[in-house]
Amino acid sequence: MKKLWSTSSVTPAGTIGPSRHGPNRMPSAHDGRFEKKILRANVLIQKALRKHKTPVVACSFGKHSMVVLHLVRQQLPNIKVIWNNTGVEYPDTYNFVRRIREEWTLQVIEARPTTTFWNIVDQNGFSIHPRNATWELQRASTECCRQLKKKPTMKVLREVGCDLYFTGLTQYESSLRRMSARKYGKYFYSVKWKHWKCHPILDWTTGLGVPQDVSDSA
Repeated sequence: MKKLWSTSSVTPAGTIGPSRHGPNRMPSAHDGRFEKKILRANVLIQKALRKHKTPVVACSFGKHSMVVLHLVRQQLPNIKVIWNNTGVEYPDTYNFVRRIREEWTLQVIEARPTTTFWNIVDQNGFSIHPRNATWELQRASTECCRQLKKKPTMKVLREVGCDLYFTGLTQYESSLRRMSARKYGKYFYSVKWKHWKCHPILDWTTGLGVPQDVSDSA
């Protein structure tokens, strides 16, 4: 399995080995913080896996979820992967999914909606309003997310008997995610979803002007 980063070698036990590219490979701006985040993520993953029998990784095959999938597979190579196939992904995404599915020999379970994006648009219009808009303006966006993502994903999770759900969520993507991160943390039981959730890279960053943890690991 190919490494997703070149700065360090991470072992299944959650420890970090010497860099394969010399001691000066890590950018000085990190001051070791990136390696510490990898270590903390691995320790959390190991802790969560010990407590659950039917874990899965939610993977969109974007950069965040790919990092989490890589980290989790180092400790549980045959873990099931839940992919929410909305039917309107970019062609490059479908090509990438096929490639990684084959190269990594993944057990991918597709969560497919019972309706289409265009049916939702016909009924509610396009989801073009920001998240802080009124509920009436957000209705299209809310319905699109519910029908294409939440419902099919929850259905598949029930079918596989999932009791632990790994995600690539990071708190810096929006103010709502920052609030959720402060309220629930990285590892918690979701009453709504009826299983435990684990966000190993919740405190990782990707923005300009800050250590770009996910970019460096990709």
